[in-house]
Amino acid sequence: MKKLKKRRIIIILSVLVGGFILFSVYDYFDTQKREEQHLAFMEESRELKKEYDILSFGVRQDKKTINVYVPLEEKSRSEIATSFERISQKYDMDDFEVKVKAIKKGDPYEY
Repeated sequence: MKKLKKRRIIIILSVLVGGFILFSVYDYFDTQKREEQHLAFMEESRELKKEYDILSFGVRQDKKTINVYVPLEEKSRSEIATSFERISQKYDMDDFEVKVKAIKKGDPYEY
């Protein structure tokens, strides 16, 4: 009877450890995928910075927003927003909201 209980405990612990290992591996690969998406998004977005007059841009993963800061003189804000939305959809960031804000050069801004 005692042997049966020991085996049951060992089996239960083995299943729990196996589940933890599977979860850890899944989490690691999911994090790697998100980092690669983020880097690819930033790389392609840098090309937009060359096309338009963009002061700065940043991605907030926790708030799911993409903040883009342009000077007050920039007239093509809707084009910039559309371009960033297109790039975010390309990298499976569909739920991110793009915010284009006009500021004066030298003003503080939040990423």
